[in-house]
Amino acid sequence: MPAFNLEHEQRRLSEPGITYSAKVKSAKDNLRTLVAERTYAPSFFELTATAQEVTSVGYEHRGDLDNSYAKSVEEAPTEVIVKRYDLENQGYREVRKQFFELPLNSTIMLFSPPPDEQIPDYPGHSFAYFYHILPGESQDERTIKALAWVNGFSKADQAEILNKFGTGEKVLPTEESILTSPVSVSADNGTQSFRTIWESLRGYFKDKGYSGFICPSSAVMQEYLLYGEAVMKNQHFELDVMIESLAQRLAAGATRDEIADDFDTMLGTADKDLLYKDWGYQESLHMNIPRHTEHTELDRNQAFIIFQQNRHLGKDVRQVMTFCGMSGGMKISNPFETTQPNQDAVVNSWTFTVKNDSEQTSQEQTKLCCTCPFCEKEVEAQIGGGRIKCPECKKSAPYSKAA
Repeated sequence: MPAFNLEHEQRRLSEPGITYSAKVKSAKDNLRTLVAERTYAPSFFELTATAQEVTSVGYEHRGDLDNSYAKSVEEAPTEVIVKRYDLENQGYREVRKQFFELPLNSTIMLFSPPPDEQIPDYPGHSFAYFYHILPGESQDERTIKALAWVNGFSKADQAEILNKFGTGEKVLPTEESILTSPVSVSADNGTQSFRTIWESLRGYFKDKGYSGFICPSSAVMQEYLLYGEAVMKNQHFELDVMIESLAQRLAAGATRDEIADDFDTMLGTADKDLLYKDWGYQESLHMNIPRHTEHTELDRNQAFIIFQQNRHLGKDVRQVMTFCGMSGGMKISNPFETTQPNQDAVVNSWTFTVKNDSEQTSQEQTKLCCTCPFCEKEVEAQIGGGRIKCPECKKSAPYSKAA
């Protein structure tokens, strides 16, 4: 299950009945989805629903999305993937039938947990999908603003969250039960239904004290839901231009060699712009210092050692796990294929400076590259005397190492 398969994309874009502009839009959506997989950024898309069919730009050549999903099952390489796609399609159909049953401004949420049966190269990410129902261009049509969010909720978490809405049969902490049990909230106007669902998730996230994945505010997610294209272009203009350019070239039939360098540059830019955003729950004001496990010193030293080795040996330091495989970095020969994960080498790393108190025995962190919460600048914060201090605005906050 590669994160981005060029041959599959080229085959799909060459099918009859799809215009150039639709090809560009579709390819751009898929490239942006790849970026979201790598960086945990929100991924947005839009559907057009009628009583007869649901379509999305770039997929109309297969008609109703049901046809595209049926095709995905036909093209699945193994039985275990066929089984997974069947469950995903069941979940989609449960969502789809509510597009006209629910009033306007309602929101549907569908969890997509990791498979119960392990799939090779599938590291186990979990998604939540949101479908917000708005008026369409005609009385018989509805526009569905949709959003995908990568999260770290376990199956038990997801089942508990869904059962709190209490809308039907009890949801079990299994792949099938969760995937086929969407929940919905209705409100009179605006995005209150979406915000109600999101705040419920955020409250659960906070109660559990999670910090290993992103949980933005409802205001941020609402902007991505309604105005994703504009948010992306305004906040990450260079990245958006790269994605648009690659989409145009893919739609025109560019080969792997023709776009490989720019593809890798796009991935590196996405990692730089989006990968290190710290939107997790924090118990107190701090300088966006990454949270650590009980193996804090070991993890920090391991990350430093691996970074230094890769830097000096010229190895790829931007290889990132995605929900459907290992997405290749900037220096591998084939940026579109995945590789078998090396469990010993997968680490989360961050920029830091170390001081050797003893060249043989220890490393002490004295500075940290982070975002100051006061002046909001990227700085090398100074650590000492139990405080972390911003060199720009001179303000400081309490600091202690995680236990």
